[in-house]
Amino acid sequence: MEQPHTERGTLPGKGTLVIIGGHEDKQDSREILKEVARLSGKGKLVIATLASHTREGYFESYQKAFDDLETGELVELYLDERSDANKAAALDTLRGATGVLFPAETSSGSPA
Repeated sequence: MEQPHTERGTLPGKGTLVIIGGHEDKQDSREILKEVARLSGKGKLVIATLASHTREGYFESYQKAFDDLETGELVELYLDERSDANKAAALDTLRGATGVLFPAETSSGSPA
């Protein structure tokens, strides 16, 4: 039996979904990231680097990109295995988040 939304930590119909096609500007105008920062406010913004084949440098590039955009706490969510998504650590990372960013990976394996 599926748990009600409130037991899973989500509420139906709450929040804004921002779909980014990748290759967002992380160095110059950062218009897309500014909007993500605005929508997430000063709360916890989770950078879910799930599409990356390697962790090296992904989260750090987003930390630098969001550095002066007035976000709250920036937290990385990386899963080694799909089954890790149901583990307490992953759920704790998402708990209380005001935003979750799922960065895309380019074909070269580097952050988009």
